Amino acid sequence: LQDQYVKVFSNPAAVDVDEALEGIAQHEKSISEVSFDPSTIEEALAELNPNSAAPGGDIPVKILHDCRGVLAYPLRKLWSCSFESGFIPQQLKEQQITPIFKKGNKCRSENY
Repeated sequence: LQDQYVKVFSNPAAVDVDEALEGIAQHEKSISEVSFDPSTIEEALAELNPNSAAPGGDIPVKILHDCRGVLAYPLRKLWSCSFESGFIPQQLKEQQITPIFKKGNKCRSENY
């Protein structure tokens, strides 16, 4: 399984840190300049696949997608308060990842 993970995701040891950080100083923003714009949140919600499963069985993705215009402002408020207070709810830090079988032998990790 580890071999398949390494094939799919980047190898942190192989990353050239200097290259990755090149030019960041020119574009660096102060933490006080970060803002949550309802239109940006609405755009992000529009990119969700309405047929995908809800994370943790919470709010169905279809509702987030279809009601994005109404939900953008409250979500902006939620993220702004979380950012300003420095507190991120534990539920937002967790994610469940379920491998999806593609083809072939179900015992082989590369078939997921």
